[in-house]
Amino acid sequence: MTGLDEHPRMGPGRGRLAGKVAIVTGASSGIGRATALRLARDGCHIVAVGRDHDALDVLCREIRGSGGVADPVIADVTSADGPGRIVAEQEFTSIAAGLGIEAGERFL
Repeated sequence: MTGLDEHPRMGPGRGRLAGKVAIVTGASSGIGRATALRLARDGCHIVAVGRDHDALDVLCREIRGSGGVADPVIADVTSADGPGRIVAEQEFTSIAAGLGIEAGERFL
């Protein structure tokens, strides 16, 4: 993959996932990183979750550099406070809307 804009019909604001929010765990490397890049290419706002601050920053800069939207969240989803940290560090309404949660519904 050479960049988020390699396909003329894909990228931020375009593509089948435009306007959606994707929370990608393990986004620091490997499959999680590849998934985040692919979803961003398809137009998703990426919430990149992982334990490696530097790697998440590189990923988010790459997505933003191609015109996408990405926010890093340093969290370990296997710890008791990991999932709550993801929500606490992001604007709740954006994540809830991306997950299809209606106002007033219980999130966690």
